[in-house]
Amino acid sequence: MLGRSWVGAFAILAWFGAVASAAPRSALDKPAFSATPAELLAAGKAAAAGDWPVVILRDEVDTSYDEASRATVRWRWVFVVRTQAGVDEWGTLRSQWRPFYQDKPRVRARVIDPGGGVAELDPALVTDAAASAAASNVLAAMPGK
Repeated sequence: MLGRSWVGAFAILAWFGAVASAAPRSALDKPAFSATPAELLAAGKAAAAGDWPVVILRDEVDTSYDEASRATVRWRWVFVVRTQAGVDEWGTLRSQWRPFYQDKPRVRARVIDPGGGVAELDPALVTDAAASAAASNVLAAMPGK
């Protein structure tokens, strides 16, 4: 993968759900995982030039509360990995949670290679590791790494 860009998009979801929004203006404005690989590759090619290992195209956090005041937090990142250092540094997803009062995070990831091929995160690859006595980490290697 060295010398080639790929676009990765992922969302960590405590609960899956649709978010109503106005008509999207670009692929990055569409709901998570609804933009086509071609649309995301075009957005990646339009990213600012530079020698950065990774360029973040979209960084979004959405928090909502239900009637019992329980929070649902959704993270969404869309980024372009430009170098092997970017692959090495961004090739693992991590989410911390506290099992005594939180549901285990749900992780979804999609990697689009420069040719438009798509690799989805296999849920069987997601592991749980203790981060401390009070918290756990959910770890997953990005597809295609």
